[in-house]
Amino acid sequence: MKQKGFTIVELLIVIVIIGILAAITVVAFNGVQNRGNDASVQADLKNIGNLLEQYKITNGEYPSSLSGLPGIRISKGAYGAHFFNGTGDHNLLYCRDRYDPTATFALIAGSKSGTVFQFSMSGGLKPHGYALNSNTTTCPRAGVAITLPDYAVMWGYANGTWNSSL
Repeated sequence: MKQKGFTIVELLIVIVIIGILAAITVVAFNGVQNRGNDASVQADLKNIGNLLEQYKITNGEYPSSLSGLPGIRISKGAYGAHFFNGTGDHNLLYCRDRYDPTATFALIAGSKSGTVFQFSMSGGLKPHGYALNSNTTTCPRAGVAITLPDYAVMWGYANGTWNSSL
């Protein structure tokens, strides 16, 4: 009487094929997840930028910080912690010219995917092109001149926690 069943080689081939399919699925899911995080960060920056413009129309200048700006909604789970200054992680930087608060502003933030975006009314939304680092470097690269000490620079995510007003 002949026994029926799978040989060990056949079982190994099936396991390898299942492993390959699982790896392809994980890679595809990560790509979709990264694009979703990027889209959320971009939408947040556009929304905050529009709120800043509305604030300027009402008050004649951009606010010195994002604190208390009504209507801000942040997709906190989409942001990565991209700048470590020795004391904590930072992300979502708001820059405004200290000496001319009517001139311009910039918002710079990084998605979990690692892409850093910037938004300003003059330049619109675009990839920042640089790593997110100290405000004295990042703000000028985004087109906003600052001089320290500068009350017009605000980290929305600093030292591993979100600003309570966001």
